[in-house]
Amino acid sequence: MQKLLLLSVCLIILTGVAVAQEQETQEKVQLISNTEADDSLEYEVIIFDAGYEAWLHSHTKPISYYSQSYLENWNRQYVLEWNYRYQSGLNPDIVGSYIDYQPNIDYGKEVNYQLYTYFVYVEEKLNLKLLNRGTR
Repeated sequence: MQKLLLLSVCLIILTGVAVAQEQETQEKVQLISNTEADDSLEYEVIIFDAGYEAWLHSHTKPISYYSQSYLENWNRQYVLEWNYRYQSGLNPDIVGSYIDYQPNIDYGKEVNYQLYTYFVYVEEKLNLKLLNRGTR
């Protein structure tokens, strides 16, 4: 019951996609563009899961431990598996949203770190094995 409650409010929203892309994928994920005065885009991961923040600070390595390319590599794999499960209806109590992660976009290290650590959280805390990674 606790998992179901936590997971029913668990959404990952990747923001900062151009308006045209926003309209195309609106039925899958709510996307919001954040633009600065110089018209550059900023991206943000919003995680609605009460246990994630506490887990993040006590169970993960700091952002400086990882390279951006390492995080991007794992995120590509995780997102493919996540979206497959979403579209197939597998694990609907956990995988309740589509993630519009596009490998050709530079989301920055912080966004990639947040997304990566969320996937690790899902595997470790929510006990849903997404990828076979061996030992971490």
